[in-house]
Amino acid sequence: MPIRFLKNASEITDVSWEAPLPVLETSKERKLVQADPLLTALVIADTNANRDILGNTAAEQPTLSHCGQYHTLIWTGTKSAASDVNYIIEARSTDINSGGPLAGGWFQVA
Repeated sequence: MPIRFLKNASEITDVSWEAPLPVLETSKERKLVQADPLLTALVIADTNANRDILGNTAAEQPTLSHCGQYHTLIWTGTKSAASDVNYIIEARSTDINSGGPLAGGWFQVA
């Protein structure tokens, strides 16, 4: 079976010497962005669904103590059984001066 690719918005073509796979050619070297991990943890699944990634079940108020600026969450995981993996990512805004919450609740972001 031939390898095919989308040549333009409406044309699918087979890979050949005349129509090779498209590649991105850059003359500039890509810069790596330094990223520091904020949390690396092993999370064991159990029947308690109301807990955070550290295993805490208390409804704590968020603060800015011991926090760094971030804009990306990378989550990787595996499961050893056929059960579903369900997750919710919630966030809430905080006052930069006091560290206290600005809103009355958590907002689902994913």
